[in-house]
Amino acid sequence: MDKELYQFATTEWRDFKRLLGPRLIAGIKVYLLRKAGFSYSQIERKLKVSTKTVRYYSAFAHKPSGKPRKGSRTTRGARA
Repeated sequence: MDKELYQFATTEWRDFKRLLGPRLIAGIKVYLLRKAGFSYSQIERKLKVSTKTVRYYSAFAHKPSGKPRKGSRTTRGARA
């Protein structure tokens, strides 16, 4: 299914973009720009989106440090 989805996205971009909607497309752009090292304010200006939008979608672009977060499943009494 992923292969078909990829093919649809690459060959039918306009329909794919319309199906996802403008908010999700903006979110994906935020994600890609954060991964590329752009700051929040640079992204806000470039995409003309709110700080709230940038912060929300930036959470998905966070690079994991390799350590479990406090309170995560792996730190709450997980068994080996």
